[in-house]
Amino acid sequence: MIQKQILLFLLPLLFSLSLWAQPQEPLFYTVNKNDTLSLIAIKIGTPYSAIYGRGGRLDKLLQLNPQITNPNRITPGEKVQIGWVESSTEALREVAQEEEAKPISVSAESESPKAETAYVAAEDPGQEPQSADMKFGIKLGFVFTKIMAEDPRNASSAVFTSELDPEIAILFSQPLFSDLDFYSEFRWKQNKFKAPTTGQTLEQPKASLNLYGLIQRKMTSHLGLGLYFGLKDKLFSRAASLTLYTFDSATVPYIGVKLKYDFLSEENRSLGFNLNYGFVQSSKASSHEVQHGSESRIAFFLENKRGLYSFEQEIFVEKSQQNTNLVNQNETLAGFLFKFGKSF
Repeated sequence: MIQKQILLFLLPLLFSLSLWAQPQEPLFYTVNKNDTLSLIAIKIGTPYSAIYGRGGRLDKLLQLNPQITNPNRITPGEKVQIGWVESSTEALREVAQEEEAKPISVSAESESPKAETAYVAAEDPGQEPQSADMKFGIKLGFVFTKIMAEDPRNASSAVFTSELDPEIAILFSQPLFSDLDFYSEFRWKQNKFKAPTTGQTLEQPKASLNLYGLIQRKMTSHLGLGLYFGLKDKLFSRAASLTLYTFDSATVPYIGVKLKYDFLSEENRSLGFNLNYGFVQSSKASSHEVQHGSESRIAFFLENKRGLYSFEQEIFVEKSQQNTNLVNQNETLAGFLFKFGKSF
C-alpha cells in the first residue's frame, strides 16, 4: 500500500521531469511586407512599453537572430526566431490576453517534425509599423553664406556675407536592395548679400537651385558609405564698376563621397554625423570660365522616428573652393535644417 502511494506521488514528478528534459524547438515567424522587429514583437503579444530599452523584447529578438544587423531591414519571407516552443508559448499567450490582442498564426520549425502553435497579436493604436518602403518629405532651414573673392588680375578682394537665407527642399528616398538606399533632394535657397563696403552697391543674385542624389550602403549598424552627385547653381562675383558688384550664376555638376556614422543608433532614434568630400566640375557663367573645384561638409544630426514618420534636426558647415578666369573664390556655408518625412 505504501509502495503504491509512493509510486502515485512520483509519477507526476517523473512526468514533469520528462517534459522539462525534452529538447526545445526554436519558434519561427515568417516576415511579411513592411514588418520590422518591433512590429513582430507587437504581433507576438509584447506591450509597446516592453519593446525598447535594454533587455526589452527587441534586444531579445536581436540576440536570437544574430544574422540581423538592422532591425528595420528584414526581407519578406525571411524566418525570424521569436523564442522557444516550450518556454515561450504560455508567457506570450498571457501577455497577449492582457493586451486583448487578435489571433495570428506562427509556426515552429526545426529539423524535427514541425509543430504549429497559435499566437495572438497585440496592436497598440498609437504605434504604426515602421516601413522600409519609399519615403517623401520636406526640409526647411536657414543658411548663412560667406564668399571671399579675389581678382587675380589686380589683387583686389571683396567679402560678401548673407543674412540667414531660407532653404526649402523636397525629399525622396527608396530602398534599392537590402542594404542599399537611393536618396534625392530638390533644393531652393534664397540669396541676399550685403555690399562689401559702405558706398558700394550690390545687385542681388537670383535664388539657387540644387538637384542632389545619393546612393548609400549600410556597412554596419552604425556606419554608412555613399556616393553623391548632382547639379547646382554656383554664384561668382564680378565687379561691374568701381562701386557696383554683381553675381553671375553657373550650373555646375558635382560628385563626391559621403560617410555617415551614428554615435547612438536605436530603432526609433539615431544621433551622429556626416562627412562629405567632393569635386565640382567646370562650367561657364557669363564672362566667367569656371574651373574645377572642391568641396567638403560636416554635419551633426539627430533623427527621431515614430511609426511611419521621421523628424531630423541638423547643423552643418560646408566649404568650397572654385576659381574662374576672373576671380579666385572661397565659399563657406553654415546653417541648421529640419527634415520631416513619411514612409509609404
